[in-house]
Amino acid sequence: MVGAYQAASSAATAGKLGPVPQAVATFVQTAMAQHADHAKAWNAVLTGAGKPAITNVPLKSQAAVTDAPGRVTDVPGVAKPALQLEDQAAQTCLFAQFDVTSPAGISPAATIAPVEAMHVAILHLVLGEYPVPQDFLPVDMAAKPTDLTV
Repeated sequence: MVGAYQAASSAATAGKLGPVPQAVATFVQTAMAQHADHAKAWNAVLTGAGKPAITNVPLKSQAAVTDAPGRVTDVPGVAKPALQLEDQAAQTCLFAQFDVTSPAGISPAATIAPVEAMHVAILHLVLGEYPVPQDFLPVDMAAKPTDLTV
């Protein structure tokens, strides 16, 4: 997700997205840094379990978000696919809290899920939508093995 936000930031800096409110620019930089921290946390869990670290985003939906700044001309055009990816991230973390058995894996899932849900709420606001459309975070969009490109 860092790459998706970096692409959005680069497009905005180049003036390809029209006027970008300062709050949106700050959100992009903050979300990008948070996703880098989340990746480090998940990779620590993986390598601690003897698995290889993930160096890319193996989700099929990632390309649509990363490529959006090259196809669209405004902030909502980038925010809409980012919202889908953030929603999937939030739901995947929530799902992991119940699916992962290792305390080392449960802790990041439990602490990252609310941050991802905040990203979702902010993107709803950017799109002019009500920011909290659901009473409870569902898991129907949680990443599954079929969502992976590997």
